[in-house]
Amino acid sequence: MWFSGWLCGSCTRPCCQGCTRPCCQGTLVQHEKNCMVGLVEDFGKAENPPGETEVDSSFWNDLEGYWYREKDNSCLGEIRGGSIIWDIQWKTAHEETPLYPMSSDSVWFERNDRVELGKIQRQAQTRICWSDGDIWLRK
Repeated sequence: MWFSGWLCGSCTRPCCQGCTRPCCQGTLVQHEKNCMVGLVEDFGKAENPPGETEVDSSFWNDLEGYWYREKDNSCLGEIRGGSIIWDIQWKTAHEETPLYPMSSDSVWFERNDRVELGKIQRQAQTRICWSDGDIWLRK
């Protein structure tokens, strides 16, 4: 998987990637945030901390629209204005979740005390491959 080897940010138990960073001795959310920043920076994928990366307007233009999960074609929601507005079927407490750019081809969000990283693939059909294994397709 694209994220394996450096992403310990989506572990549901103590870091499964062998991370020994001191920042990993805390809550899961803090672990995810700290490791995501540190490990991404280690590999030169982010020049700024997540959420502080500046992107041009075409970044969001490429992502705006309705998104579906590849494995079952379920509608996830609509990306609009830098957030995903979840489809009603997900019955989420928060109808809208902000998305944050990390680089020109990656994005992240936090939901349900988890941080997910996404690798954007701009092909004939734009897709986002997420750190939890989900693949979203724009339709």
